[in-house]
Order: sequence, then structure tokens, then C-alpha cells
Amino acid sequence: MDRGSVSFNDIPKNYLPEKDLEVAYSLLSPASRDWVGLFRVGWSSSRDYYTFAWAPVPTDTKGSVTFAGRRLPPQDKHFYQFCYVASDGTVKGASSSFQFRVGVSFNGVLKNYPPGKKIEIHYSLNDGFSPASRDWVGLFRMGWSSSKGYYTFEWTPTPNDKKGSVVFPGRRLPPQDGHFYQFCYVDRNGAIKGVSSPFQFSKFPMKGSEESLTRQPPQEVLKSLTRQPPQKVFKTQHL
Repeated sequence: MDRGSVSFNDIPKNYLPEKDLEVAYSLLSPASRDWVGLFRVGWSSSRDYYTFAWAPVPTDTKGSVTFAGRRLPPQDKHFYQFCYVASDGTVKGASSSFQFRVGVSFNGVLKNYPPGKKIEIHYSLNDGFSPASRDWVGLFRMGWSSSKGYYTFEWTPTPNDKKGSVVFPGRRLPPQDGHFYQFCYVDRNGAIKGVSSPFQFSKFPMKGSEESLTRQPPQEVLKSLTRQPPQKVFKTQHL
């Protein structure tokens, strides 16, 4: 690395839209008022940023910044890059390109499901996402922090096209408990590839449900912290 240059670490091909994300980088000569910008591919100067975050002066050769989800793009067809920009506007390093998109979209998720009844969940695979054996769909209580925090799960069949579905037996689902839940599509490596809208297990909409539905899922999902599938998945035997 040349003195003053910056390298970005572990940039995935896709980020979840409008969710917090942390970007890590390596550098040699940081300074105050340096910053990291998000740029749409095709930019021509450091003034063309979509949004930015000030870069803290690191104590060693590594640093990171966090971008708030509310300041990031929605899912679109554009490609983006992160750029490290010095205080004088000089671009010191640029990341590989990526998009803001989900790998899997859940279809027709209701706000309420009757307790004790089986549920069939349908999902669509977006362009660029390749399903694999031992992918799975998990039911998660809102407040989860990683793919290990599932309530129950079902293995996904390998689809013949861009659509798939799984069935959750009623006996393995929660009772009416006032909590909100989400379905998440998890790949064989434990990375979250799609998250459904929140819902409850209730015969009727529960008081305060509209307000609670505005809560956002935990942002740790964006980092795909878990690189291995949850161990208890492989210990569970389905009847």
C-alpha cells in the first residue's frame, strides 16, 4: 500500500436497502476531517457523493465508519462504491462496486396469523441470488441479533424457478404472546438474504400493533456477522 492510500475490507456484492451498515478499511496516514463517502458508480469528483460519514482518526492502520440506514438508497438498479476522501477533497481509495438489494423477497406476509395453525410462506429469489442446499427460512422474534436467534426454521427446497415456499406446522409456532416476529431467509453460511415485514400471532389485531410495526429490525443483520450456520440447526431432526 502506498503511503496515504486506503483499502476497503470485505465489501459484499449486495447490501440490504435502507439498513445501517458498517464499512471497514485499512490506511496509513489518516487526518482529521477525512471522510468516507457513498458514491454512485460513474462519479467524477469527490463532490458527487450520495451521503458521507466522518472518518475517526484511528489509533492503528485500521478504521471503520457506520452509515445510518435512513441515509442510504432504497433498492435500485444502480451500482455504488465507498470512497475514502482526504480533508482537501482528494480521493485516497475506492471500494469495489456493489448494489443495495435483497437476495430474497417475501410475498403476501400478513400482519396477524392465528396461533396453532400451519403457515405457508412464499418468497421470490431476486436476480443474482443463487439458492443452495441447506438454505433455510427461520422464524425470528423481533429483537434478534443474528441468524442463531431463530424460534424455529424450515429447510428450503431447491426451487425450479425464481419462486419458493415453505410450510411451518402449527404445533411448532408461538402462541398468542404479544410479540412481533419476522421470517428471514438464511443461506447455508448463516448470512441473512431476506427479511419479511413484522407480524404477530393473534386471532385479532392487538392494541398498539400499528405503532410497533414501525420498529426496525436489529442492524447487526447488515454485517452478516455469522459465517457458519447455527449449530442447533444441524442437531434438530424434523418429523
